[in-house]
Amino acid sequence: MPFCKVGAVTAETCGEIKRIEGDVVEASVYSMEGDSGSPGFVKSPDGTVSAVGILMSAPDGDDYTTYFTLIQPLLGQWGFRILPRRTVRPAGRRPPPGPSGPGC
Repeated sequence: MPFCKVGAVTAETCGEIKRIEGDVVEASVYSMEGDSGSPGFVKSPDGTVSAVGILMSAPDGDDYTTYFTLIQPLLGQWGFRILPRRTVRPAGRRPPPGPSGPGC
C-alpha cells in the first residue's frame, strides 16, 4: 500500500514505509521545509485512506526520507478518535425536489 502525505509546499507525494521504530514511521516520501504537520496516510486499493501519522521532520539534505509521528498513541492518550468521512453537501445547494403532498 502506498504511504502518502499532503504537504503545504509539495502537495501530495507517495512512497513506501521503510521502517517503524517506536512511535516514528520512516517513509520514502518526498517532502520539503514547510511540509511539517502534514497528514501521513495509507491508500488502500479500493481508494479509501487511513490516517497514520503527522510529518515531523526529514534528514538534512535528504528530501526523499521523511519521518512521521504515529497518531494513534496521541489520540489514545487524550481519548480521541478519527471519525470516518461523511459526505457533506456544499453550502447553498439544496437536494433535488422530491414528492410532495399528503402521504408523502
